[in-house]
Amino acid sequence: MRHLYVVVDGSRTMEDQDLKPNRLTCTLKLLEYFIEEYFDQNPISQIGIIVTKSKRAEKLTELSGNPRKHITSLKKAIDMACHGEPSLYNSLSMAMQTLKHMPGHTSREVLIIFSSLTTCDPSNIYDLIKTLKAAKIRVSVIGLSAEVRVCTVLARETGGTYHVILDESHYKELLTHHVSPPPASSSSECSLIRMGKCLFCVILKYTLTFILSFLLSSLHSSLTFSSSFFFPFHLSK
Repeated sequence: MRHLYVVVDGSRTMEDQDLKPNRLTCTLKLLEYFIEEYFDQNPISQIGIIVTKSKRAEKLTELSGNPRKHITSLKKAIDMACHGEPSLYNSLSMAMQTLKHMPGHTSREVLIIFSSLTTCDPSNIYDLIKTLKAAKIRVSVIGLSAEVRVCTVLARETGGTYHVILDESHYKELLTHHVSPPPASSSSECSLIRMGKCLFCVILKYTLTFILSFLLSSLHSSLTFSSSFFFPFHLSK
């Protein structure tokens, strides 16, 4: 099961028209496609959307498994005003406040759509990266402009990926890579759960019973036998 927050840059750079009609509209349209594909392949997973602009971060949608809710919010966001600078720190902090409470055996992820070449943060983001890593939150970044060092470090330290788009088709391709679940971390919590009776024990029990019955009938013995077999998994005869 996956828990994913998508962080969308809402800064003034999203008005650039290198993607048509502009970066914001193109991004929101591609995210609609991404969400449909995501829930098609991860039907019991959840997504939330965060927008960052003017040095702040705000939730567009809460973490939820309802794709219609997210797509409706994305359609409304097309008229959103883009201004100011983004804040990676505030966006990641907001996502972490929810993700850190998710069960350890599930996937905790953040996908950042980053258009700006700068981030305006209230504190040291490298300290936050260490906290994200300790919380086993994987952060990936898709850049719309050029490579930014802090994004490289962020993705590398948390086990995510970082790519910069070439054009709209490449953008869609990069988003598609995040539809499938990421590889499970060796540090992920896991446990084995016994479901029902041990099949091997059941088969063995009836096989031995059949063989014993066959031997007894072949010997035509008048003796009466009473046999029981105990199996340690569920202490049944």
